[in-house]
Amino acid sequence: MLAFTVLAVAGCDYRFDEKLQGDIDTMRDAMNHCKVYTRNQLPDDVNISVSIDHLSSRLYEDGFEVYLDVRDLEQNGYVQCKVDNSGYIVHHGIYGFKRKTKSFSGF
Repeated sequence: MLAFTVLAVAGCDYRFDEKLQGDIDTMRDAMNHCKVYTRNQLPDDVNISVSIDHLSSRLYEDGFEVYLDVRDLEQNGYVQCKVDNSGYIVHHGIYGFKRKTKSFSGF
């Protein structure tokens, strides 16, 4: 009974973020999926572009590696996304850019 209670409590902490999953078939789909997810992670005033996609983004046997530029009035950086063939973002990192939360819920 104790093991069941521990598993039930531990299960409550797990929250699946549906935005991590997307329907992708091409590099363009992977870039758009990464861009939409990134848009959800950063404030609305951040510009997200795919200007470095043709230089750095890659197609691999098991998915896609996508790079995006991010910038606002004060700073710029880049985003790295790894999207597997099922459309799941397995890695999302924002580099050279200080993240600002969209709301107080990020504190």
